[in-house]
Amino acid sequence: MEELLGSLSKFVIEHNIESRAHEGARQWAESEDFEIDNSITKKSEFNFSAHKLCFKDENRSIVYIETYLNIMLDDEETGYYCWVSS
Repeated sequence: MEELLGSLSKFVIEHNIESRAHEGARQWAESEDFEIDNSITKKSEFNFSAHKLCFKDENRSIVYIETYLNIMLDDEETGYYCWVSS
């Protein structure tokens, strides 16, 4: 199990998974879909929470990694963002 986790950690680093999740979260927060005033979204932060390996899914036939970021506003968790690798 340790070898698998080491390989996954290396993969996450080599493919900039966490940075890509942060970029996706930022784009989402700045989009019209977010529906929150821009002055509030500028104050929010996205903090890493977890990576999850998904390898058996009824809707997808591929292996992927979900990266979760907590949305923080004034030191309070207000939600989360999930980025899915492709």
